[in-house]
Amino acid sequence: MACKVKGEGMKAEGDKEARRQKDKVERSKEQETASRLAATVFDMRGQTVSTQVNVAGDYVVGGAATLAASSTDAVGRSAVVRELMLAAFDDGELATLCFDHFRSVYELFSSGMSKPDKVQRLIEHCERHNQLEALLRQVEKRNPAKYDEFAARLA
Repeated sequence: MACKVKGEGMKAEGDKEARRQKDKVERSKEQETASRLAATVFDMRGQTVSTQVNVAGDYVVGGAATLAASSTDAVGRSAVVRELMLAAFDDGELATLCFDHFRSVYELFSSGMSKPDKVQRLIEHCERHNQLEALLRQVEKRNPAKYDEFAARLA
């Protein structure tokens, strides 16, 4: 019976060690990915630059901590942009804006899609393609009064 317990204990220790090694490899991969993403910064034309000021005014220089802080700021800003878009445009105006300036997003719209869903698709597209500032310029141009209401929260 002692051998059985000893064997089970050895197996459990081996499992723990295997999990530790697996976790170590995963952490290493995550750090490498975060480091690579933070080290490569693109401007609005998709050209690589070494340092860039993001929309919140933070410098993106490199490192996982900088990347994490910037993405947290972007999440809060996205919520404000969503509120602005919902307040600034009715469904028809939103469709016209997308047709005129974000055609690939407009083509994703369906007749039964809700306005919040359309706004979400537009924001996701603009964030992925680094066009959030272009979107905000269009909002300011088309509905300056509503844009002014949100301007302080967007800074």
